[in-house]
Amino acid sequence: ERLSRMQQLDKQVIEKGVVRRVVPCGPDGRLEFHDETRFSIRDRNGDVLGLGCLALEVTDQNHLEVLLSHAERLGRMATWRSSREQDSLLHGSKMLHEVLGCSEGQAMANWLKRLDHLVDPSLKADLLEQVEVAAEAGIGYSLEYAFQSERGSHRWLVETAIPVLDGGQVVKEWIGILTDVTPSKKLALANEQYRRELEVLVEERTSSLQVALKEAERARESIQELLDFDWLTGVETRSRFYRRCGDGRRQAHMCIAMIDLDFFKSVNDLYGHEVGDQFLREFCALILSEMPDGAELARFGGEEFALTMLDVPLDWFAGRCEMLREKVVSTEFGPSHSRVHRSFSAGCTVIPPTESLRKGLRAADLALLEAKRAGRDQVVVVDEHFVSQIGLEEN
Repeated sequence: ERLSRMQQLDKQVIEKGVVRRVVPCGPDGRLEFHDETRFSIRDRNGDVLGLGCLALEVTDQNHLEVLLSHAERLGRMATWRSSREQDSLLHGSKMLHEVLGCSEGQAMANWLKRLDHLVDPSLKADLLEQVEVAAEAGIGYSLEYAFQSERGSHRWLVETAIPVLDGGQVVKEWIGILTDVTPSKKLALANEQYRRELEVLVEERTSSLQVALKEAERARESIQELLDFDWLTGVETRSRFYRRCGDGRRQAHMCIAMIDLDFFKSVNDLYGHEVGDQFLREFCALILSEMPDGAELARFGGEEFALTMLDVPLDWFAGRCEMLREKVVSTEFGPSHSRVHRSFSAGCTVIPPTESLRKGLRAADLALLEAKRAGRDQVVVVDEHFVSQIGLEEN
C-alpha cells in the first residue's frame, strides 16, 4: 500500500508537480512542518531523468498560522488583501466567508459587493469617501456598517485597513481585518432598546406618580383646611391658632380676648342645634365684619372664641371688644322664625413677644372668669404686668 501511494505520488509529480505540507519527525523526535515542492527533471527531449524535491521547514510559520486561525475564529474576524487599482481581492483568509455570511466559494464576490448590500444604502457614498480620503493621505481607515448577507441576515462589520504604498507614496494595496461585531452590536441595540423602554416606563410611572402626588397634595390641603378652619363657622381652629401664635412666631405685642357666649347652651336646648349653628355662623361673621383688617378669630370649642390682633394698644383693643359686646347684645341671630339674642363675656390682655403664649392665655382666661363672676355681659381687662406675674402652677 505504501509503495502504491509512492508510485501514485511520483506519477503526479511527473505530470504536473506537487506542492504539499508534510509533517515528518525531526532528529529530536519532535514533529516538524515542511512545505515540499516536488518536480520532475527532464532532458532536452522531455524525457524524465529523475525526480527532485525542495523542502522548506515552516514549523514556526505553521504554529503562527494555527494561532491566527484560532484568533480569527474566536474574534469572528478575517484578514484580507486587496488591490486598489484593480479593485479586486488578492487574498482572503478562511474565515472571510463566515464573517460575510456566505458560502466559501462566494467569499470574493460578496466582499467586492459588500457596500452594495448595505442595510442603509444612503451610507455607501460616505463610506467610499472615507476610503478615498484615507488613500489620498496615505493612511489607514476604519469603517463600521451593517449589510445584508446572501443568507438574508443583517450583519454589522468593522473594516480596518492599512495601506501598502509604492515607491511614489501612492496606495497600491490595502491590507486589513474584517470583524463581525454582530453579537455585540445586537447586544448594544438590545440594551439601547431596553434603555428606551425603561425611560418610557419611568416617564409613565413618574407621570402617574406626579398625578398621584398632586391628588395627595390636594387631599392634604383639603384635610389641612379641615384642620385649620372650623367647618361650621369658617374661622380658625384651635390647632391653627397655636401654630400661628406659638412662642417664637410673634414678633410684636399681641392683644387677645377670650370670648364666651353667655348661656348659649340654652339656645340649643330651647330652639335646637340648627338654630344654634346658624347663631354661631352669624355671630362670627358679625365679629369679623366689625373688626379692622388684621383681626383673627379662632373657635376654641363650643361657644368659646379667641380674638387676636398684633401691634395695637391694649386700651384700643379693649374698647373694640366693648363695642362688639354692645353690638352683639342688640343683635338677633338665627333663622327668621327663631330669632334670638345673647350677650358675651370677655377677658382681654396683651402678650409681649418675650412672654409665653400659655401665660397670656391663662391671664385672658382668668379675666374671662372674673367677667363671669361679676355677672357676665362685660369685658374685663388685665395688662401685661399681670401676664408677667402670673404663675403657671397657681391654684
